[in-house]
Amino acid sequence: MMIRRKAIGTAIFICSTLLVLLSGCSGVTGKMSGAGGPPQKMYIDATRHFAVEFPGDWEKFLDPDSDTLPGADAVGWQSPETEGSAPVARMAVIIPHENLDFSQTKAAIARHLDGFTPGKEADIEVAGLRGKDLYGTNPLRQYRIVLLGDPFVRYVILYSALPDYFETYQDKFKDMIKSFGTLR
Repeated sequence: MMIRRKAIGTAIFICSTLLVLLSGCSGVTGKMSGAGGPPQKMYIDATRHFAVEFPGDWEKFLDPDSDTLPGADAVGWQSPETEGSAPVARMAVIIPHENLDFSQTKAAIARHLDGFTPGKEADIEVAGLRGKDLYGTNPLRQYRIVLLGDPFVRYVILYSALPDYFETYQDKFKDMIKSFGTLR
């Protein structure tokens, strides 16, 4: 009887694990966004251990702001609207490969975003992880950057937009932050 319970428990665990792995990196239609916009989609990344919702009409791309934090994995989305060839807004989840604390991560970002000027900073908690919520600008874009993990940053959630569009997409970024979860 005890062996049979262990076998059933093991089978359930294996099936659950396979379900998560097989659904990794897939987009599944989720809740509707406000004001009759396109539906949100859920992105599950089993390899990088996170899940997040993003606007359903945004295009996914890998390593979106590679200059933001060199030596890090990044998965991002960009708005369908462009100005010239640049998307007016981008959102990304960046996973650092190095153990960097908040100040080291902020310094690395500032070094790699040409002309970056930091703005206000506040404490934040997302998905049970303590972090820092940072604002800043450079000559081309405005930024909101959320650093999560303590003592070392495990995730960077980045939002950038052309200055005239920053406020327009701020609510979509807030929804992304609220939906963010870890798979660990």
